[in-house]
Amino acid sequence: MRIVDRFPHEVVEDRLRIRMSDGTHLAGRVWRPTTSATRPVPAVLEFIPYRQRDLTAVRDSMHHPYLAGHGFAGVRVDLRGSGDSEGVLTDEYLERELCDGAHRHNSMVSGGRGLWERSSSAPAAEQWTEGAPTSRAGAATR
Repeated sequence: MRIVDRFPHEVVEDRLRIRMSDGTHLAGRVWRPTTSATRPVPAVLEFIPYRQRDLTAVRDSMHHPYLAGHGFAGVRVDLRGSGDSEGVLTDEYLERELCDGAHRHNSMVSGGRGLWERSSSAPAAEQWTEGAPTSRAGAATR
């Protein structure tokens, strides 16, 4: 295996506290090229219930900086009620979770956006991108 540790773009990492429409805050991190401070870049959103501070920390520390080093923002958000996000996680793919994800997805439009669809995030991502009902889109706007 080859380890890639040099990239075309310098990378910066930021912690996020994202306010949802109901006042709940979600915890996130973004790895982005330093050039994004003055020029929008495309973003890839990963929105999953696996805690970013421990369970996926090693994987995140490799994948997201790689994206950022190649000109994309890598955004990793803990679902409501998981990891460092506020709220209670009571089930999978609830209406509120879909609204939270759509809110993040729809707010990342300035440089383009994409989704990292894996495991638990894939069914939700499909609903964000394949014409979710108007009520969901309306509830998730900022």
